Amino acid sequence: MNFFLATVLLVLAVDVWALENAKVLPQGVRRVNIKSLSVDLARKYDNEGSLISLAQPLAADITFDNVLKGKQGLDNTKLRAFLHENNLSHDLVLGSLSADLKGSMRVIAPIIAYGLTSRITLAVAAPFYMARTEVALGYRANDDNAQNFLNLLSSPQYNQVAAAREAHDKFADGVAALNDKLEDNDYQRFGTWEDKAFGDVTLAVKSSIWGDETSRLRLANLAGVVVPTGRVDDPDVLTDVAFGDGSWDIFAGIMCDQQLTRGWYLNQFAKFTYQLETERLTRLKTADEAIEVEKARLTYKPGNKIDLGASIQWESDSGLELGLGYEFNRKQGDEYQASAAVEQELEQDTLTQANNLEVKLGFSTIPAFKRKQIPVPLNVSFQYKRVIDSGLLATNRDVAATQLFVLDMNLYF
Repeated sequence: MNFFLATVLLVLAVDVWALENAKVLPQGVRRVNIKSLSVDLARKYDNEGSLISLAQPLAADITFDNVLKGKQGLDNTKLRAFLHENNLSHDLVLGSLSADLKGSMRVIAPIIAYGLTSRITLAVAAPFYMARTEVALGYRANDDNAQNFLNLLSSPQYNQVAAAREAHDKFADGVAALNDKLEDNDYQRFGTWEDKAFGDVTLAVKSSIWGDETSRLRLANLAGVVVPTGRVDDPDVLTDVAFGDGSWDIFAGIMCDQQLTRGWYLNQFAKFTYQLETERLTRLKTADEAIEVEKARLTYKPGNKIDLGASIQWESDSGLELGLGYEFNRKQGDEYQASAAVEQELEQDTLTQANNLEVKLGFSTIPAFKRKQIPVPLNVSFQYKRVIDSGLLATNRDVAATQLFVLDMNLYF
């Protein structure tokens, strides 16, 4: 029950965005690219495409069924008998939990590329993540139902004064009771979490297979591997942000540019990522219990991914650059090897898909450099990317409702 894993995992690296193109570097030219990204997290799309709070899984009514789950053996039997004798329903609400869960992330992704030949460019990227999440919980007791239960316990007929006092303390502070339960089962208590570290390293090769910089049609392919160097989610922290999924990935894609008129061109791309099977330390949660469960190393295969996109871009002789693009991302569901009940719970809602709108405003000195007016070739752009509601290919599903702000700087030498 991690609220961020698979909804926010960002792999900047040399990932293809809709505002990409089919150009490669000239032979012997190096490029240092720094992408700086920031994003705030508060809402997500659920399995049906509706916007909900990230904290919605925490907002729940506390019933006698919840209390019974915390009782074992004779205590459980006695409480069931007590409820039956007094015609108290297992679904009777004793109180309600409310929650507010927010997160923020900043990523700095240095990418170094080299023109091995006039048609082949090599690249390596290592994004650095800084993430923080905060959760605030509230509890409101149902005074009538709770008081009735307490009165019955302490009545002369049952004389369970000590039990009534214990129940009263739990009813009075449901948040503390939940955090105590988490701590008793080796979870971190709800509060503030933060971390920073490098994510997965990407190694890639981009090859021009048709045309050159002056051609009206250009085709290029992109291929490479993602090395699982980033931290995975901690099974003992429910609100951490993973910087990787622990799996080696192999990806391949193709990009196509068509020049419409001077400075204007269209780009389309398609990319497929195969994620290899791996192992991870996992809580063996089920639909009936997510906290009082053991941990084990499970064989796990993240779902394969497909990314599709198209854009229209303009590059002027003055150096001004504009772009507008659409991107669709889909990740298949994850697969675990465990008991049927555990598999069903862990694999639930792991299929994700998102529709994205991207806008770019940038400036390049490359045209002036070619005219020998400026000694240094570089370009800087501001890019804005957000998940949009009106999906062109399929409904958004189990992804964070993100707005990404990206500063992209490139230096060539």
